[in-house]
Amino acid sequence: MSGIVIALLLTIIIESAVLCLLKVRKKEDYLLMVLVNVVTNIPANVLYQLNLHYNIINRWLRMALIEIAVVLIEWKYIKDYMKSDVRPVLTAVMVNVASFLGGIIWNMLF
Repeated sequence: MSGIVIALLLTIIIESAVLCLLKVRKKEDYLLMVLVNVVTNIPANVLYQLNLHYNIINRWLRMALIEIAVVLIEWKYIKDYMKSDVRPVLTAVMVNVASFLGGIIWNMLF
């Protein structure tokens, strides 16, 4: 369980940094990012762990499907609710690529 909490916190930190680089300044947008990540990150990590245990589908296919689903969900929330002037698809892809790479680096280090 602590791995899921660490993954969520790491994602929030990384995605906040990316939003800051994109000049997102509204508090509501950061709150939106946190809430969307609670909705997407926790289920994604549970699915990831279940697949590791039961080996349901190929590892790379699983990761691709989960990440695509997360990007699509976050894109929808960014498009509909983010107050800052950002490009929703590009923003969703950028924050998720950054957090995915951050997760890989975290797992290599720890």
